[in-house]
Amino acid sequence: MSRLDDFRYATPLRRLNKLVQLLLALCLIAGVNALASRHYFRADLARQGVYALSPESMAYLRELKAPVHVVVTIPEQGDSADSGQKLLRRYVKNLLEEYREASRRGGKEMLSVEYVDPYRNPRRAAELARQYKVEQVNAVIFSSANRQRVVGPAEILEFENLKPVAYKGEQAFTSAILETASESTPVIYFTSGHGEMSPEDVSPGRGLSVVAAELRARNMEPRLLDLSRGEVPGDAALVIVADPVGSFLPEEVVRLRSYLDERSGRLVLLLGAGRETGLERFLLRWGISADNMLVQERAADNVDSGGAIIVRSFAESPVTDILRRNKAPLLAGQARPISAGQMASEPGTRLSVLMASSAKSWADAGWRNETEPLFNPGIDQAGPVPLAVLAQTGARSGTGISLPGARILAIGLGDVFSNRYMGSFGNQALFFSITSWMSDREQLIAIEPRVIEQYQLSLSREELGRLALLLCVPAGVLALMGLITALLRRY
Repeated sequence: MSRLDDFRYATPLRRLNKLVQLLLALCLIAGVNALASRHYFRADLARQGVYALSPESMAYLRELKAPVHVVVTIPEQGDSADSGQKLLRRYVKNLLEEYREASRRGGKEMLSVEYVDPYRNPRRAAELARQYKVEQVNAVIFSSANRQRVVGPAEILEFENLKPVAYKGEQAFTSAILETASESTPVIYFTSGHGEMSPEDVSPGRGLSVVAAELRARNMEPRLLDLSRGEVPGDAALVIVADPVGSFLPEEVVRLRSYLDERSGRLVLLLGAGRETGLERFLLRWGISADNMLVQERAADNVDSGGAIIVRSFAESPVTDILRRNKAPLLAGQARPISAGQMASEPGTRLSVLMASSAKSWADAGWRNETEPLFNPGIDQAGPVPLAVLAQTGARSGTGISLPGARILAIGLGDVFSNRYMGSFGNQALFFSITSWMSDREQLIAIEPRVIEQYQLSLSREELGRLALLLCVPAGVLALMGLITALLRRY
């Protein structure tokens, strides 16, 4: 008898054989997983390709040199959360997973993601508030080195009548990654020296400290600019003149004109009623008229309980589209008319009226001498009164190529962005729409939004019962047949 047939030798050999097979199987599984981690394929099977990244985003991610950390503060509230909240969280989570996978190089993740529920983890939320100076929920914070960018729900979802209708998170996320990974920071200059509202002022009526904090949270730096001391700095992405009380000197006006003409500058003017700023004649060159009149609003829906003006009429424009789609009003203390239609001396100037008061309002020319507001035909301007005009220069060709030009936006609501009114959704949305569009931030990444498709199956109780029978009866019959077959084979 061979030694292999001996029980004492055969049993250990069989055990060794099984152990070797198990080790080989484990090695095969480990090898397959190692190959899959390095060579894999991901596909978005959604009909609209909601989560699939565009080739433009993929190209930017391949060139990413500095790691980016993402913090998501969208609460996870289970069944109690509304449908918009659930939609926002699901979309952000799935989209960031695609970014994380696309940014991985050689096993190293260049983009890390952290989810923080402010309600379930208040300690971590407080740490984030101190670190990033951000206390809002439903935010996505991108940070790299000492730079950060906060993306809000309005930049992730496109709303209409306060309901989400399209996804546009890829454009916002790719732009945020590029901004935080870049070494440059856009600078927004606020003029000073004429009694303007200041980003360093925390008072409700004349302060812009809320605006300054939100700008820093979006990786933009607010700074003061004294034009009496020199030209507009070369790093200016945008210049804002916020409700000046005094007049600009002639040399200051010349420097603003030089900034617009020679550098295709971007200028926003917030002009309050009853002000003689010295900029009225400056605006006539671009066909904008800022008459020293006071808008009297008499429509009940356009005046709030505190006497503030409510603006509800907006034109189609990249600046005001978010207000028009969501029917979001603006709040302001007083208003002056800002009109278009004068002959512009600057060649190629295109004028657009962006907003207006109600039909029951009028621009009062003699408001200083009147004890009670009264419309005077032939003297006063009947409503609706235009309140903001955008002037653009630059040439357009038939092939779609456009040469960059200056942009001037004049708004007759001097305190519209003051601390007192920045709590309004419409005021916030308008300010950041202006800063993004005027500084070309939204044009850095040209990715079209994806339409949100919602499917709903409406069934009556009788139809639901018939559907249950249709699905359950065949399955029950097959299960019974299997049980009978098993019993017959056993017995």
